[in-house]
Amino acid sequence: MFSKPINLLVGTRDTEFFEAGAYRFVNDAETLAKGVIEVLYLLRNSLFHGEIVPNNDAQHIYAAAYHILHELVQAL
Repeated sequence: MFSKPINLLVGTRDTEFFEAGAYRFVNDAETLAKGVIEVLYLLRNSLFHGEIVPNNDAQHIYAAAYHILHELVQAL
């Protein structure tokens, strides 16, 4: 995983970016992939180590994470 936090979002002055909805991300597929994997891993740890209570609010986040992870696994 990353040794230090990095920002995957770019500012309004940057000209090279990947746009998804209202967000502008760095234009580097490897960095974005590492960031997505890191977030999925942190979500998993938070759930399994009891930091998050599995309720309806958390369900929305984990449902989205499941779909992302499913696509990643299908691509392997």
